[in-house]
Amino acid sequence: HGYSFPSGHAMGSAVVFGALGYLALRTIRHWPARAAALALCQSLIVAIALSRVYLGVHWISDVGAGVMAGLIWVLTATIAYETFRRIRLVRGLRARRG
Repeated sequence: HGYSFPSGHAMGSAVVFGALGYLALRTIRHWPARAAALALCQSLIVAIALSRVYLGVHWISDVGAGVMAGLIWVLTATIAYETFRRIRLVRGLRARRG
């Protein structure tokens, strides 16, 4: 019986809603709708994280570490995806030029 470090629920919510926020940035064209989608994703991450502390199943440090680990995962995956996407775009442009 003990608290787990880091919080898996907080990490999972940060990964899922962080990735959905990135997709919202890439696909939604109108700024008000984009801002609303990002605010919703951020609010859900915070709500889930706070619920873990409120229910007494994690310390705040467990939740903070879970959220940070999840966001680092999303950041790493997003940077890798964008890098490979841009490399593929540049190679496609060079191939068309001949």
